[in-house]
Amino acid sequence: MAMDPAMGQDHSGHQHNPAEMPMAMGTPKPDMAEASVPQLRQQGAGGDQTDYVCPMHPQIVTKDPGNCPICGMNLEPVKQEDGAEGGAHAKVSVSPEIVQSLGIRVAQLQRMTFSRTAETMGYIEYDKTRLRHVYAPANGNVEGLTVRSEGERVEKGQFLFKLFTAALSDYYDDTFAQLDGIVVDLPVIEGQYVMPTTKVMTLADLSSIWVLADVFESQAGWIRRGQQAEVRTPNHPGRVWKGQVEYIYPSLDPETRTLKVRMRFDNPDEALLPNMLAEITIHGPPQPDILALPKEALIQTGHQQRVILALEDGHFLPHPVKTGQEFGDWIEVTNGLTVNDEVVVSGQFLIDSEASLKGSLARLHSH
Repeated sequence: MAMDPAMGQDHSGHQHNPAEMPMAMGTPKPDMAEASVPQLRQQGAGGDQTDYVCPMHPQIVTKDPGNCPICGMNLEPVKQEDGAEGGAHAKVSVSPEIVQSLGIRVAQLQRMTFSRTAETMGYIEYDKTRLRHVYAPANGNVEGLTVRSEGERVEKGQFLFKLFTAALSDYYDDTFAQLDGIVVDLPVIEGQYVMPTTKVMTLADLSSIWVLADVFESQAGWIRRGQQAEVRTPNHPGRVWKGQVEYIYPSLDPETRTLKVRMRFDNPDEALLPNMLAEITIHGPPQPDILALPKEALIQTGHQQRVILALEDGHFLPHPVKTGQEFGDWIEVTNGLTVNDEVVVSGQFLIDSEASLKGSLARLHSH
């Protein structure tokens, strides 16, 4: 039987066209991502290239239009630009329809005036400048004690007790309160023998209190005496007391790496009581002309921070950025952007994934 010369050449030279060869029954279907690589290599020889991507599954990329094998959505065209071969992330062109369907939103950077704030927890303490320890004036027995328990209120000038001295067979002295306040310690009882070193009671004026709190080491560098502070307590929701930083302790806690700060607050109605837990906010000085971007625009990776720049005509480009302090919903930009830049604040992770894929494919074209 005569053999077709072309077939003879085909068998001897192994020059079959794989695209024209029929697939045997039971042969697994090639993976889409693997099948697309040689096709993209063949097309990488010049000009802009359009790939087709699933809006919901950016890992699905083909050179031809069609449907996503995962969700069935129509694949949308995404153009890869010349010049993308040099970086890990390529510039991406997204059609207006995709921008709308994915809800992609952009925002412009702004220059703002911010005040640093440190938010922490602490506890309320007696203002120790408003404590008075009452000692016995001499050896003797306490008599005529007018307070019977801790928590009793006294007024300045109120008679507290007198001391009977057996040696003189007389009352040595009368003792009076030196301030308005409450009895916070009463270690003696009526008739008890005391000496000049014996503390009879302690009085506290609660119209002023201290709040002690720990701040992080990173915040310690800008906290200063005299800065404004606010305190809130769980048992007084919605109420805010205003005071100021009065003292900064001179050393860090070596285990927690925090610095203790003491603040003073007026407490005229004595609503703040010692040992209450408190939420504290310390306000730093205003910082004008800070370049900031919305925190939601920032893409954090293990080794880099970046944003998606919104360019003209539906083009988007991943761009590295360095940031500083956070201010509510904004974060300081220290390097990489200008006030005229616009960044993607919604849908940026999808675009970043697509740009990363495009960069990888572009490197395949270059080989």
